[in-house]
Amino acid sequence: MSNHCSWSYLCRSCVAASLVWLVSPQKADAQVVISEFLASNRTILSDLHRDFPDFIELYNTSDSAVDLKGWYVSDDSENPRKWTFPSIQLDPRRFLLVFASGKDLRDPTSELHTNFGLSRNGDFLALYRPDQSVAASFRPRYPPQQADASFGLSMAVTTQPFLTSDAALRYFVPSDGTLGTSWTEPEFDDTAWETGTNGIGYDTNAEPLYTDFLQTTLPRVRTSLLLRLLLTLPSTELGEILQLRMLYDSGFIAYLNGVEILRRNVPDMVSYRTRASQDRPLEEKLTVERISLTPFRDLLQESDNVLAVHVFNFKPADLFMRAEIDASSVNAVNPERVYFARPTPGWPNDADVRLGIASPPTFSVRSGGYTDPFTVELVAGENAEIRFTLDDSSPTKGSELYSEPILIERPTLIKVRAYQDGHVASDIVAAQYFLVGPSLVDFSSNLPLVVVTTRGEIPNDWAPAQLFFLEPGADSRSRLLDPPTFAGYGGMRIRGASTESISKSAYAVEFRDGYGDDRAVEVLGLPADSDYVLSGAFQLDPAHMRNPLMHELCRELGRHGVRTRFCEVYRSQNGAPLDYQGVYAFMERIKRGPARVPIQDIGPHHTQEPEISGGYMFKIDLADPGDGGVATAFNLGIRWVYPKETVVEAREGQVEWVRNYFAAYHAALNGPNRDDPETGYAAYIDVDSWIDEHLLRSFAKDADSFGRSSYFFKPRSGKLEYGPLWDLDRSLGSDDSRSLLPEGWQSRGFGWWGQLLADPMFYQRYTDRYEDLRRTFFSLEHVHGILDRMHSELFEAIERDAVKWSQVADRDDWIREVTYLKDWIRRRVGWMDTQILPAGEHIPGDINQDARLNIADVLGTLLFLFEGGVALPCEWDAGNFVLLDADGSGGVNLQDPVYTLTYLFNGGPEPVLGANCTQITGCGNSSCE
Repeated sequence: MSNHCSWSYLCRSCVAASLVWLVSPQKADAQVVISEFLASNRTILSDLHRDFPDFIELYNTSDSAVDLKGWYVSDDSENPRKWTFPSIQLDPRRFLLVFASGKDLRDPTSELHTNFGLSRNGDFLALYRPDQSVAASFRPRYPPQQADASFGLSMAVTTQPFLTSDAALRYFVPSDGTLGTSWTEPEFDDTAWETGTNGIGYDTNAEPLYTDFLQTTLPRVRTSLLLRLLLTLPSTELGEILQLRMLYDSGFIAYLNGVEILRRNVPDMVSYRTRASQDRPLEEKLTVERISLTPFRDLLQESDNVLAVHVFNFKPADLFMRAEIDASSVNAVNPERVYFARPTPGWPNDADVRLGIASPPTFSVRSGGYTDPFTVELVAGENAEIRFTLDDSSPTKGSELYSEPILIERPTLIKVRAYQDGHVASDIVAAQYFLVGPSLVDFSSNLPLVVVTTRGEIPNDWAPAQLFFLEPGADSRSRLLDPPTFAGYGGMRIRGASTESISKSAYAVEFRDGYGDDRAVEVLGLPADSDYVLSGAFQLDPAHMRNPLMHELCRELGRHGVRTRFCEVYRSQNGAPLDYQGVYAFMERIKRGPARVPIQDIGPHHTQEPEISGGYMFKIDLADPGDGGVATAFNLGIRWVYPKETVVEAREGQVEWVRNYFAAYHAALNGPNRDDPETGYAAYIDVDSWIDEHLLRSFAKDADSFGRSSYFFKPRSGKLEYGPLWDLDRSLGSDDSRSLLPEGWQSRGFGWWGQLLADPMFYQRYTDRYEDLRRTFFSLEHVHGILDRMHSELFEAIERDAVKWSQVADRDDWIREVTYLKDWIRRRVGWMDTQILPAGEHIPGDINQDARLNIADVLGTLLFLFEGGVALPCEWDAGNFVLLDADGSGGVNLQDPVYTLTYLFNGGPEPVLGANCTQITGCGNSSCE
């Protein structure tokens, strides 16, 4: 169980009150140190935004208060003034917590956040006085850190408990509201109440949660329970720092001598019938929450002190509350720098210090594939013990102790961790193995191989999976027994809305570390990230090329596009032999990030311009479960992608800002000055990115064009950009959209597009861009060149895929599919030319319609002349005419290919745009202008 706590370490509900004890004047001999920091905060302490950033703890060791105005903290020795403190007083022998989050928050009445984070691998860290002299530092760098283990200065601490786990209490279950809050006062007469012992409640769960803590068992309580605990102050002077530790089921309000000091998980207005606001996660229920009572020291009296707690239930199955209080004093701060297995932000450092981090165990056998059962030996440092798991869970001190080699006779994941006296536990490391049967020992492929092992079927929700990536070696072949270029684990689930039920599933893949958190990895040459897709293209794209082709074109146009790699996939389920799964495209998922869509991170603290103006991602698509979408005047089904809808709705101002932005864009698009670059639609959208998106989807004639799977994003202080392109398997005449002929538009004017395309200025840029693309990335030579390369990559593996899935009968059938795809594209751009390019602006003699003359045009003319018009665009109804008359003579004869050859090789006269067209017999009655 993790030590999940919250900002309540410093009393989240009373931050302003906690500053009461930071008020006395500064003296010359004041000394502030960095007493503790945590550089890998997974579960220890959340901020007000419920994030878990790193933190830095300061402690004033002197008897004088310090005004921190003008002080600095930095992780860069060349930039001491990296983050400046606001005017805030740090009282003598008190702590101050600063989150190292990058959020850069300096309000002295709330949480403080630096503009940088801390490196887990070790780095420089220093605190500077206003004159830039060093007050405290870890230089040249602090050592490597461990997740959820802090580093800092050891302390000599005296702790005095004055409310213990076995303290006596009195309790009462109210049946009406006559008591009001009088029962919270010290002088209240509670002699008629029931007596008991701290740790009170009941537990009727099938698997009880509180058995180890219950000391007073009650009958079921529907809603409220009132508790009074007498506080016995120590006979000696009370320590400087007071701490309340609460273990509770649902919610409560606590009073100290009649004054409310905090509340948890209850509404603002309460009565004896009020229920807790919601059920708490199991992990939180079993974790002690630590709360500062130091701001309320003045409420304590020499005698008759009472902690009164109004306990609120949520569900009748259980109810529990235990409260403990102690006072601590720091007697000395030692110069030695040590690790702490239990971080204590805002409190004296734990006496259980650690001198280092245990070295992680090593494995005698590397991860990968093997032919026969074998054993794995684990080795750790001297005097260290190894704990391991084989069930995907993370090892803890209570996991199985390693004592002998582990037999591997089926796909196995071994997670291990070393524990050593006087050290923080090591990182969790792992090795994973799969077995290769005799029939696959000699198997090889020209494509990368991906091996997936799971304990059961991959469901619609996430399930654990082990993944191995084996890439071609020096001989350009991949083999199952080669050392993996990556072996790791994470989660997988079936993905897709319309494709979720097809037999060759597509999968979402998420890489994770030993703690279950996202892990950015670099696989198959793609930039490091944690989220990917295995797309099988089954039933929709027999050629396997449509998504990869369109994503490559998107990137070539200079847009944020998805990177892809072809691979072959094998899978083992429940220890069964490897089963071939076919050809897949390993693809990046659309997400925010430096290697994906590089927009800024937007947090809950970004409530004002310019920060609130960007960091958003949207899509036009089906709603995710529970999402309602972005309410705008466009009514296009716009959904939140980043931040998630449930997240952004809880933030101040961001939803309203986005709605106002869309409303302003809508007004500009429909206003009288819509083409004004300063006040019209161009003030709100990145016009060039919108044009590229429309041309890409129009080129592909995507069945979902513009109404589904359309992504766009809003950078900070920037305009709304379209992209990245996504989900193009139902395009380019794919298997389930063969009725979508190359001719015609698909939802071309959907939503806002009709208004944009009707604007002359927008359409002129649109036409200019298309003409440029037809000479470059949309030329048939270029597009067919990409398909030819993909053809070479897939030529070998496609036969195996055909045997597995019967998507195509054999390789020859697949070649026919590729030929169909290339011909469809040829017809598509031919038709688009007639619709977009101005009349007459075709190059005479450009038979293949790639906007230039080349040898292919010479061959096309000769074929027309001598073999009955093979490969003429007019046969595909591309406007019912073709420009064969290269020399402008008014007829089509051998002089036209000779003219073209002269131009190509001897510097002949350049073809003139808009020359006369020649009517071709059988091509209808259209004519050129």
